[in-house]
Amino acid sequence: MARSKFAECIEDIKAISSPENKDQKLLVPASASLYLPGRVVDNNKFMVDVGTGYYVDKNADEAIAFYEKKVAKLNKEAVQIQNIIKEKSQYSLAIEDKIRQVSLSRHEEMARQQKTAGAAK
Repeated sequence: MARSKFAECIEDIKAISSPENKDQKLLVPASASLYLPGRVVDNNKFMVDVGTGYYVDKNADEAIAFYEKKVAKLNKEAVQIQNIIKEKSQYSLAIEDKIRQVSLSRHEEMARQQKTAGAAK
């Protein structure tokens, strides 16, 4: 979800910063259901949320680079998490296999003991 959100930010920046969108009219959200009319004054200046409620002024190229860096970081972390999941799955399968082997050998041992006890009677 975060990757798609950041990718959407990149596309929005590219769209808004294009020359034909200078002085473009738009609706500015004031609340969840209230919008105010506005217009783009400087289509090359963006407020970028850098986390924990802090915003930084960036031009279009800097904002795009910021979000591309975020996407790259998330992609890298996703690969790392997938590798960890794969490794843990392999451990889990190995443990399950060992439990099956021990259970089977225990079952065979009990069957032999019952057979030996039955022959002794």
